Amino acid sequence: MGGLRVCGPGSDGIVDVGSGAGEDLGVAMIHDRGGSVARGIGVTGPSWRVSASSFVGRSHELSTLSSLLLSQCRLVSLIGPGGAGKTRLASEWIGLRLDELVGFVELSALPDTSLLMVTVLGACGISERPGTDPLERAVEVLAERDGVLVLDTCEHLRDAIVGTVVVLLRRCASLRVLVTSRVSLGIPSETVVPVAGLGGDAHALFLDRARQVQPDLAVDDGIIRTICELADGLPLAIELAAAHARALPLADIHSGMANRLGFLTGLASVGEPRHRSLEASIGWSYQLLDSTARGALRALSVFPGRFTLDAAVAVIGRLGRELVEQLVDHSLVLFSPRDERYVLLDTIREFAARECSASGEAEVTGRRVLPP
Repeated sequence: MGGLRVCGPGSDGIVDVGSGAGEDLGVAMIHDRGGSVARGIGVTGPSWRVSASSFVGRSHELSTLSSLLLSQCRLVSLIGPGGAGKTRLASEWIGLRLDELVGFVELSALPDTSLLMVTVLGACGISERPGTDPLERAVEVLAERDGVLVLDTCEHLRDAIVGTVVVLLRRCASLRVLVTSRVSLGIPSETVVPVAGLGGDAHALFLDRARQVQPDLAVDDGIIRTICELADGLPLAIELAAAHARALPLADIHSGMANRLGFLTGLASVGEPRHRSLEASIGWSYQLLDSTARGALRALSVFPGRFTLDAAVAVIGRLGRELVEQLVDHSLVLFSPRDERYVLLDTIREFAARECSASGEAEVTGRRVLPP
């Protein structure tokens, strides 16, 4: 969503409407009316995202969230690459259980940690108290609540989020926390729910979004399946591709996918910049890496498919194993425990290969390649 939306003390049922692509498409923030009466002085109702578009798929993930958060798990993290729909999934789940909602804290527009706790307080409808540390104020109120606090888009504030969550879970016995992030928090009590690309539901999502802009769409299931495969099944990429159906036939959308990074761009300058194009989404994750990890990702782009850890270490060089683990943690490399191999999504590989070529490393890296 564009901008940071919080519900300050005493707000009166305000609805802020935004529009964007991918997991932020057509959402609004709704604030509970009259919460200050029910919850006490200086405490209003929590804010929550509402989507203007239909929710497609993810029934397994929704069921998993219910099983975890409604049982004994107090910290659940939705972890996956950019554009996988983590925010939308969290919003959809909590929307089915508004009685469980403590607050939906949007962090994507927060550039640093200086306003983290003020933002948490606002999203939970808790007023600040002069002279009281914001974290202590949050503990004071949330210790009396039994419900779920959603912390959305945490990857760029990871260290601060870890410290905050540890304190809240330790001192607020009935509080549960749902996190969305491209990077796991790494807290011992954390349960990670991977959010990957859509499987069979990818076709349905493309068709739904394409028909929104072109009701007379001439459907070709084979072309749609190929487009979704080229999009790695990522909802953001699928929605950006479907938006072209307003002016392009399916065959031309398919042709455009030959240059995915250039083609999958929002047709309107709305929503958060990182969700306006596939390139911006991947670039956000890339910029969160240090220079050594960026170099490792560029090096791994030489593999056209799956590869072993030894092959990865051969092309990365020093600290290869540690860097592969870091890239997996950042949802930029996928690990399959079944065959103990790794793979980059095609969209991420294309981005990394372009960066590798621009850096002049491609030829040197290619000479280090072992059989994958």
